[in-house]
Amino acid sequence: MISVLPTKANCGQIMNPNHRSDQSTNIVGVPVFHIHGDSDTVVPLEANSAELAKRYREYGGPIKIEVVEGQGHNMWEGWFTSQRLTDFVIARALGRPVNVDEAEADARDSK
Repeated sequence: MISVLPTKANCGQIMNPNHRSDQSTNIVGVPVFHIHGDSDTVVPLEANSAELAKRYREYGGPIKIEVVEGQGHNMWEGWFTSQRLTDFVIARALGRPVNVDEAEADARDSK
């Protein structure tokens, strides 16, 4: 995951099954970009990245999950050469807003 974590809370807090939503009122909406393979059996997509995205959005956080078809928990070079990830990092470094909805549409349109 590429982001700067909020200073008053962390993503582990969001993923904790015993965590109460009233404990996350100090979560900052830091844009997050995450890449996950749809064939990952070690860290399944639905129980991990998809659940993180769902919970982070509930707190108002912008998050982009790029799901890579046919990839699992491996060292595929595409994890390190994602153009969407590069664009996200450059935009954040330059202080430009990241429109997560557009990124989601781009990901769907490119498949």
